[in-house]
This record gives sequence, C-alpha cells and structure tokens, in this order.
Amino acid sequence: MPDTGAPWNIPYVAGTDLVRDWPTDSQDLAEAIADALDNAATDTIVRTGTDTTEIRVGDDGAIAVADSTTPTPVARPLAFATASGTATTSASADITVTLPSGRFTSTPVIVATVQNDINFYAACASVSTSSFTASAVSNAGARAAKTLGWLAIQLAP
Repeated sequence: MPDTGAPWNIPYVAGTDLVRDWPTDSQDLAEAIADALDNAATDTIVRTGTDTTEIRVGDDGAIAVADSTTPTPVARPLAFATASGTATTSASADITVTLPSGRFTSTPVIVATVQNDINFYAACASVSTSSFTASAVSNAGARAAKTLGWLAIQLAP
C-alpha cells in the first residue's frame, strides 16, 4: 500500500490494493493516522520552497525551533513565557508590578529600563512568578516618579 511520504508516511488505499488485504491495510492506515496525530500535537512543520522549519514542543513543554537550511539542524529555544508593560514608579517607595496571573511557572528574569531619562536606572527586586518590585533611581541614589518599560521572560518550563 503506498503512503503520503514524509513527514507522516500515512498509507492510503490504492486502486490496485486487493480486497483480501483490506483488514491489514485498514489497521495500518488507522495506526499511521493515530501516530501522525500524536506527532502533529507536538511538531509543526513549515515549508517555504526548499526550506523547512520545525517547531517542536518537548514532553516538558519546552519549545525549540529546528531549521533545515543548515547541514545539521540546530534547535533554537524560544521563551516559554513572556510578559511586558510599563509602570510608573514612586519618588517615595518601591512599587509592586503584578505579572499576568498563571503565566509563569518559575521565577522569570526581569529586564527594565527608565524611559526617556538617561540619568536614572531601573532597580528591580523581590521577583516571583506573580510580581516584582521596582523603582527609578538616579546615579546619586535619589528616587523619582518615572515610567519604566519592563519585560519578564521565563526561558524553560
């Protein structure tokens, strides 16, 4: 019985297949479709001309991208979870920035910057899966009410 070829190799019934082979062919077909559906849930294959890119989701939820344009495909990890936003700091105390509920399964890395003022830097602390504290501090140590741009990144599940 012929098949569809890579990547799933699903067999199909051809006009030349014999009726007596139908039970075996039917079983092969059903198993191949089940296997393809299992793989489809974890792999997405994108073809553009001769280039192929595979997006893979591992059993642990980690996402990787493999590119076939190199002789040996290289996995390129993607961030597992991200969030971004802005917050206005206070001149008198740290502020608490709340992260999206349930987005992060482990403590993310926070990258923050003070917008439109090179004389201040962003200070972040007490990072958890649900929030972090932040302030805008000058080189002399003074706090100020400034707008922070922030990005939270969790690379692995």
